[in-house]
Amino acid sequence: MAQLNGNGNGRPNGRHYPHENGLFGLVWYPSTFDNMPDFVTLACTLDPGAVVQTYSSFALLQDQHVSHPDLQLVKHIRSGRQGTVFEHISKPYVIKKENPTWVEKGTEFTIRREYFDNLVPAAAAFTRFRKVVKTMIRVPTPLGFVSDTDTQFWDDVLPKLPLEHRTRGNVILMEHILPLAKVTRKALFSFVYGRRNLTSGQVNDLVNDPNNKQCLIHPYLGMDDNDVVDIPEFHLSFEWLRKVGMEMLQLSVYLGRAYAILHWGAGIDGRGVKLVLGTRCVEGEDNIRGFQNRSTELYFIDFGECTQVNLAEDEYLGVYDVYIKAMLSETNALIIPPISRRPGYFGGFRDAYCETSQFILQRKDLQDKFNGYDFMNRYRNAYPDSDQLHLPGNAFRSLLASAVEEPRLPID
Repeated sequence: MAQLNGNGNGRPNGRHYPHENGLFGLVWYPSTFDNMPDFVTLACTLDPGAVVQTYSSFALLQDQHVSHPDLQLVKHIRSGRQGTVFEHISKPYVIKKENPTWVEKGTEFTIRREYFDNLVPAAAAFTRFRKVVKTMIRVPTPLGFVSDTDTQFWDDVLPKLPLEHRTRGNVILMEHILPLAKVTRKALFSFVYGRRNLTSGQVNDLVNDPNNKQCLIHPYLGMDDNDVVDIPEFHLSFEWLRKVGMEMLQLSVYLGRAYAILHWGAGIDGRGVKLVLGTRCVEGEDNIRGFQNRSTELYFIDFGECTQVNLAEDEYLGVYDVYIKAMLSETNALIIPPISRRPGYFGGFRDAYCETSQFILQRKDLQDKFNGYDFMNRYRNAYPDSDQLHLPGNAFRSLLASAVEEPRLPID
């Protein structure tokens, strides 16, 4: 079992969990944090790749319902402009159902387009490049597209939907991003709301409320400090992320690598994507009913507003223009470290983006047409107030290298 010393540093007494990308995450048990401050629990369990070994109501529900089709209800999780997301109890996927009002607007951003033009290429690019460039950001695995005319699917699912959503429509089936583990949710609720003079009993009521169990964090490196949170999903600004112990420079590096994969691996501008912190189940040595190993993970989600370019045929300045406009759009500006307000963190993002871009472009034999450094200079010039900024240039590389303890990417 992992233990903590008086400084709140993790000291594993057991094993590390080997992560897919070659890194290792600490394995935690909820009892480790029984007498620890909330910020220590958060700093340990919110670290991407950390694994919490815990009993899970989600796992128990799956076990109970897997052999009882009549109990496999479809539960509403969250809603967005383009679609509504449902959990199909006992199934490994979620259902994203197209919003009828979105379709009525005649928008070009249909859920069919999201799946085939954006999500599938993004997932393929991250499968190809994510491990080798060592970013902890993932894309949900696409598992299928179902039209509103698929009788077999809808005959099974429609009666199980909540009454207010019981209509057919086009849907995406994709990997279920699980909420934060209960020990993390409890510490998060207590840390955030305890400062508002809620009692421990009131915090426990919030944690145990079924409506609050689908808890994800939206990390915003481009948002200034504020006290606005939105349960069950927490939208945390830069300062709040620091308060809960997230490694901001490392996150900036992961983001730079992930955006490079989106742009040059998938040919997608990333407009409208969201960054979330949740969990997924990973295999472990234990095989106990209701017991799970939950790995903390970062994901890009919501590809419905993205634009795809043709890297082989489109003119390079046109591609740069599409990407820059997307990076300056509201949603992306909340995620990416701002150039003028946080130049050090942007430096980490920039260097990681440029290195990864060059690596991918050479792998795809596009290095003579596009250049990650040239693109990033154009982005900096287009950024508001960028003329007031003096970035440290290559001098920043020593800080970047020490932060991630990793050499430059090999080019072959």
